[in-house]
Amino acid sequence: MALPASVAVYRPDFLPGSFSPGMLDEVVNYGILPSYTVVYQSEDDLIAFVLGNAKGAIGSYSLPDSTEPIKVHGVLGWLSTLEVKSKGGRSTQIVGWRENELDYQIKVFSNRVTKDEVKQIGEQLVPVN
Repeated sequence: MALPASVAVYRPDFLPGSFSPGMLDEVVNYGILPSYTVVYQSEDDLIAFVLGNAKGAIGSYSLPDSTEPIKVHGVLGWLSTLEVKSKGGRSTQIVGWRENELDYQIKVFSNRVTKDEVKQIGEQLVPVN
């Protein structure tokens, strides 16, 4: 199912280490809200770009106390510095922002990607469409 032309899709202009090019993992349209997930992988790490309720979405919850503001391609968002050990023992860092009534997230599953690199990913997004 294709995304509406009005839905912004972004790709990172910066990726740390040896991440492979993104591959559209899932495109779903649940009713009126579009959703997608784009995944970048290295040997042991994963970066997922998530819109809406696509695979890997966080859903509704309170932001952790360790959240700090971040500009995501000029839009005010947040960076969670709370590191939760995920499946496989990798830490999780999350950047999130709301744009045009849609919720976007960048989830980084890695013990090697630094907080500064996660910020760079969010700050250096470029539109695909």
